[in-house]
Amino acid sequence: MYYHLLSINTILSIVFFRTIYILLKRASVSEVISQNIPSFVHAIITTTTSGYTLIYFTPENYIFCVQISTGYFISDLIHIISRKNGKLNIPIIGHHVITCISYIAPHNILIPWSLFFAELSNIPNCLTYLLIKANANPTLIKKVKFYQFYGFLIGRVILSPFMFAFEASDEFTQSYLQILKICFGLLYPMSLFWTYKLYIGLN
Repeated sequence: MYYHLLSINTILSIVFFRTIYILLKRASVSEVISQNIPSFVHAIITTTTSGYTLIYFTPENYIFCVQISTGYFISDLIHIISRKNGKLNIPIIGHHVITCISYIAPHNILIPWSLFFAELSNIPNCLTYLLIKANANPTLIKKVKFYQFYGFLIGRVILSPFMFAFEASDEFTQSYLQILKICFGLLYPMSLFWTYKLYIGLN
């Protein structure tokens, strides 16, 4: 994990996402929207980088993808912890920390697979929230909510576990696999809970 935390790409990613947040706040954008837009940008970028890594898998592509994602999660942790007059969002903090821990594994196809479907499903998730705050057409919001729910159901609940069907590199030892399984075991119930909440929101 240390080479992700100390890399120039991770540092630039932190600066990039923090800058987006700061600029939005200076433009008098609300707190929740200022936090949602960087998440939206991260979802688009990480869907692209993880998808590219799945198609053209190399250690370099894997590391770049993980470094950019690590930078966002650290940036968001800084925002959550430093936020004034607000309760700490323990589930989100736990999600970010556990995800970063999973990144200690050597280059492997498992994490890009999981990242791709997780962040692809997060795009309609962020878009729904922005549309609601913008008082958009209710019919449009309902359509996006449909994609939001099925994105979580298919991507995070159904397809994500198939990450363990892939064979990893020789450097990916049983110890790393156990760490990844523990991290997955902690994150998967969150996906189930959020998918259930989205299902309730459809009705």
